[in-house]
Amino acid sequence: MRRYIARESIDLCYIDPPFNSKRNYFQIYRGINEQTDKAQARAFEDTWEWGKKAEAEYDDIQSAGRDYTRQTIELLRGLENVLGRKGLFAYLVSMTIRLNEIWQCLKPSGSFYLHCDQSASHYLKLILDTIYLARDGRFRNDLVWCYSNIGAAPKKRYPNKHDNLLFYTKSKESYFQQQNIIHHRSNHQAPAPNWWIDIPSFNGYMKPANETHLGYPTQKPRALLERILKTSSRDNDLIMDCYCGCGTTIDAAHKLHRRWIGMDITYQAIALVLTRLKQYEHYNPREVKITGIPQDIASARDLAHSPDDKTRKEFEIWAVLNFTENNGIPNDKKGGDEGSDGVVYFHTSKDSIDKASLEVKSGKNITHAIVDRVESGMKGLNAPLGYLLTLEKPSKGICRHAADKGYYKHPVTGNRIHRVQIITIQEMLDGKTISKTGILPIATTRKGKPLTSQHPELGLGS
Repeated sequence: MRRYIARESIDLCYIDPPFNSKRNYFQIYRGINEQTDKAQARAFEDTWEWGKKAEAEYDDIQSAGRDYTRQTIELLRGLENVLGRKGLFAYLVSMTIRLNEIWQCLKPSGSFYLHCDQSASHYLKLILDTIYLARDGRFRNDLVWCYSNIGAAPKKRYPNKHDNLLFYTKSKESYFQQQNIIHHRSNHQAPAPNWWIDIPSFNGYMKPANETHLGYPTQKPRALLERILKTSSRDNDLIMDCYCGCGTTIDAAHKLHRRWIGMDITYQAIALVLTRLKQYEHYNPREVKITGIPQDIASARDLAHSPDDKTRKEFEIWAVLNFTENNGIPNDKKGGDEGSDGVVYFHTSKDSIDKASLEVKSGKNITHAIVDRVESGMKGLNAPLGYLLTLEKPSKGICRHAADKGYYKHPVTGNRIHRVQIITIQEMLDGKTISKTGILPIATTRKGKPLTSQHPELGLGS
């Protein structure tokens, strides 16, 4: 936000950040079967620990007093005395920096919604009070979104069946039109109260209408975001979501003809957002500016050779998704991938699909053994095709070794292509994708059903 977002430029910000739930979520990517799903499961942790990063953020708040209110600094000092330098305090320090930056980005007439649960909502409200009320902002509502989740009831407490949305405005001069709300359990417009029982969650007995569950563990229904955007923003307003995840805020903003900015820490999130936007007739990919991912070979090398393990893994994920036009399934497991950093599915007939294995290499030396490893990955996945995505250009001898692996004949088009193909990152940056090798990728649901099978160029209908 400090680098890219102009101060006082945002009309509405909604965030659904980590809740400090002390849980590890398993994100199941689109797989063909249960075995594949389990292999592609990625855990992301909503747990916090005090360490060097938290200490540096706390020092930033203490030393940059001009950017924070006196109340914010004093509150954190008090919470430090009460909570100690432990996980919860690390979480609150992290959120304080980001919540304060959001305030800086909001227009004087801007609105802010923080989606949270009971894990730390009481602390977050105190922090927001020191940011907004100390600067003549307004606390508007503690909204309660009720839902009926499926699951066993806990033995030691009542089951949690609601989330909270803390609603603030930067000043008293904010836009709000409640008549824009349609209560989903009535056939006419009715003002909605501060408790919402008419919007189902993806894990409830009722499911959101006309919306697909993407397998993202914290995905929120679009109707929830549409209600917020309709009441607190207008056409062409600029909407921001700093934890956009699978892109529900962006989806709703685009549908309602708002401008938008979305941020997330993983390329999977970006890929999901871009995939969702393709459903709109008025979506023009040329109008979307993407930052933070490789745009040239130098930035690709920076990402690939990062000293941080997680960042290096993002290079592999980016390469897999970029080459497969956001349809591939990255392998998130560190090491031991057995020659496959991802897989992508494609049609071989109207009712049949097959798959290709993907291996990503960022080292300078591409050897015969690496090419053989790709073939081993194909065998392990029972895939007739394999792609080796390389940061550096391989020698002619390595390319001949790959070509010697034989050909694959597409059952529908009859095209013959090499079973093992080497694609350089530079070629990808220049626009080469899997479609340009003769294979049209498909996205699949968690249960293995194609999201679309409409490839008229192959004579395939839905």
